[in-house]
Amino acid sequence: MVRADAYAQSLNSKDYGQFWTDIRKGNSKKVTKYAHEVDGCTGDTAIARRWRFHFEQLYNRTVDVETKDQVTSRLTDYSLADSVFAISVNDVCDALRKQMCGKACGPDDISMEAII
Repeated sequence: MVRADAYAQSLNSKDYGQFWTDIRKGNSKKVTKYAHEVDGCTGDTAIARRWRFHFEQLYNRTVDVETKDQVTSRLTDYSLADSVFAISVNDVCDALRKQMCGKACGPDDISMEAII
């Protein structure tokens, strides 16, 4: 618990360098890079659905029906044009590999390192 408090303190003070240094020191080198189970879900599709649900809950705190309808309409138009519209776990991993670490946080105050 003391270690978690130290991690939280370095994040709270926005000392991201120290946070990631502590994380690297605290983590075992034997840990696998990818999770095979997330919150009881196994398999790429189930894990992707779980993360989708998580981020829908996280970012959809207010109801904005107009914007939701616009986005849904655009996605429907796009998916009908190409007949296939899917984002796989590999697509997300590829996009994350292209991101640069050590940059300033965005307006959500989440660092790229935390997302990766």
